Amino acid sequence: MKTYLKTIALLLVTLLIGIGIGFQISEVLVNKKFETMQNYLKPDGFVEFYDEVIKPDAKQKEEIKPILLKYHEQISTTLISGFGKVDSLKTSLRNELAPLLSKEQIKRFDDMMKEHKK
Repeated sequence: MKTYLKTIALLLVTLLIGIGIGFQISEVLVNKKFETMQNYLKPDGFVEFYDEVIKPDAKQKEEIKPILLKYHEQISTTLISGFGKVDSLKTSLRNELAPLLSKEQIKRFDDMMKEHKK
């Protein structure tokens, strides 16, 4: 009977440890998402985010930055007040950037848009 109780105790301890680790991982992932969103609402974070998605060359960076800053203000205001208009603003941003981007850069932008809709 003692072996049976030890086995049950070991299983319960293992279960509790697993639950604790799960909560920790979940908290880290949620905090990372909030950090990303807070950074996205700052002008430099917004530009950095789209630079990582598009990967513009030096010349494109100079041309793209004013466009991104223009849309940052609109998107961040909309994000704060509600998410309804953000998709249409991002589509407008994509359309305005498209003539300056390569097909690969446009594909990365479109992939990011699909990922954000999930």
